[in-house]
Amino acid sequence: MWNMIFLFTGAIFIALLTFIFFSKKAVNSKENKIFGIIIIANFFEYICEISLQLLVRIFGINFYYVDILCKLYLINIFVVFSFFSLYTLLISVNNRKTSYNTFKIINIIYLVLGTILLVILPFDKYYDISKMYIYGNAIDVLKILLATYMIVWIVLLFKNRKNLKNKKYIPMFSILFLLVVNVVLQSIDPSILIATMVGTIVCYTMYFTIENPDVKMLEEFKIAKDRAEKANKEKEIFLYNVTNDI
Repeated sequence: MWNMIFLFTGAIFIALLTFIFFSKKAVNSKENKIFGIIIIANFFEYICEISLQLLVRIFGINFYYVDILCKLYLINIFVVFSFFSLYTLLISVNNRKTSYNTFKIINIIYLVLGTILLVILPFDKYYDISKMYIYGNAIDVLKILLATYMIVWIVLLFKNRKNLKNKKYIPMFSILFLLVVNVVLQSIDPSILIATMVGTIVCYTMYFTIENPDVKMLEEFKIAKDRAEKANKEKEIFLYNVTNDI
């Protein structure tokens, strides 16, 4: 019961954030593109998880489509981590385009290979009236894939330790802390599934720490307006002086 409440609440929050982000005209930056993909993938996590909860309760744990949704759910989690890793690199390379493009290619290859493994590897399911979770080879591999990403984040944090005061690093601290909490909770009770909610919290953290498109557009408009007013004022002074000279 509590899982469903958390899932529906989280789905509403991420749907609201998605609507707000895409309904506003945004600056065409790499950060905004990556962020857009992350929030969409996080929203589909909720769709998969809510559908799983409902199907299992109605048709049972061995229903055919349950296995398909489990695979999609695992892949969605991996996709969110993958694109968040791109974001962490983007804010850490200090505009070094070569480094970012190289890591992007490596990340795509890693994402494709990891997705193939998640699709072909088996997993087991557990369900009773109060608990529902999956375990097995696919989940173990997913943990290894995500742990690799976490190591990359920690390395990037260490290499950029002089710039950690930058607010853009807040999502990295947030997701590392929340993932540790997730690991502790699942070691106590595997049915406590908060990975999707962790993604939502990080999405909100990112939204308030990435360069605000609206603010940037307003600032650019203000700068352009000030320049135009300054040019008009100089023109008026010039014409006034010329008139006086005449």
